[in-house]
Amino acid sequence: MKIICFTDCLGSGGAQRQLSLLAVLLKRKGHEVLFVTYNAGEHFTPDLVAAGVARVRFDNWPKLFRPIALHRLLRKFNTDGVIVFQEAPSFYAEIASFFNKRWRLVVSERNAIPPNYVKYPTRLLLQSHRLADVVTTNSVANRIQIESEVPALRGRLHTIYNAVDLERFRPMKRSPNSSGFNLVVLSSHKEQKNFEKLAQAVKFLLDDNTLPTFFIEWFGGEAAPGWLYRDKTCCDKIGISSVVRFHPPTQAPEVVLNQADALILPSLWEGLPNAVCEALSVGCPVLMSDVADARFLVQEGVTGYLFDPRSPKEIAEAVKKFLLLSGEAQQEMRVEARKFAERAFDPERYVSEYEMLLDYSQCDKGSSKSVRSVR
Repeated sequence: MKIICFTDCLGSGGAQRQLSLLAVLLKRKGHEVLFVTYNAGEHFTPDLVAAGVARVRFDNWPKLFRPIALHRLLRKFNTDGVIVFQEAPSFYAEIASFFNKRWRLVVSERNAIPPNYVKYPTRLLLQSHRLADVVTTNSVANRIQIESEVPALRGRLHTIYNAVDLERFRPMKRSPNSSGFNLVVLSSHKEQKNFEKLAQAVKFLLDDNTLPTFFIEWFGGEAAPGWLYRDKTCCDKIGISSVVRFHPPTQAPEVVLNQADALILPSLWEGLPNAVCEALSVGCPVLMSDVADARFLVQEGVTGYLFDPRSPKEIAEAVKKFLLLSGEAQQEMRVEARKFAERAFDPERYVSEYEMLLDYSQCDKGSSKSVRSVR
């Protein structure tokens, strides 16, 4: 098939990681793949180049003309199928497909936003999914939300969990952290990521003199302007700058995660976060918010701990439980995490499900699809 993968950019976000991985996997399966973006951001470009995936970037597309330009490109490429991640690109692709569509359109929602955080423009964009052939989500929670918001989509919604390159993200030989526990966050800076509550939790932990030394290393750029400054200011105000350090996004998350004792993700909402999937794949225990499909990802006390992201005390308690585990118990968590990842995040399963949705002859449009349990 001739397939176009379309999103806003190739920045370091989770949606971009999953779509670029999908493009590489489709290319390996023998499809002709073209990756199209319209904004700056090249974090995952090396992955596409290494796999031989063709790339088109339209920096000069005015917003109002993006659907027209995309329609022309789709016709010129003689496209069989289009896969789109992210809200705005999905809207552009849906408008581009309104007239004289000759391709199958698969769009994807990637964030299970709680109803009280959903803004009116987002509700309108959900309605535009009526123009798509298929809408995928990467969490069951998100699919249920969309079914509730737009009942007409119920027969076109499919849940496909993320994939991880299990060769790249694998356990490596690691040395003990002699300076203290190394807890990492791989996330952009924005409201959703809930730094303030994490900072308050860290303050509780520092006031507990029974705990071993620990450090939190936060790797990520700004998804929303001003949030990195706010997070640094919050850190200084609460008095935790001695144990919290901020870094740019990393090009080698597999190395960072292998050097970590645990990953922390304190988000107020999520879909199926790549950082968690990748951490489990390298055998890194996870401490994360009990939101969306978190209970599928993290088995309490086996591969990590869950907490209420609105409660600094609960966040602190989850971190404390981990810090007080014996070395043997932490190692058992690492082993169980990798076992789970091998069952849950298989790339072959991921690419095959998208191939099926692009193929009219195989796709059953009559029912929603949810992933099977891998416990």
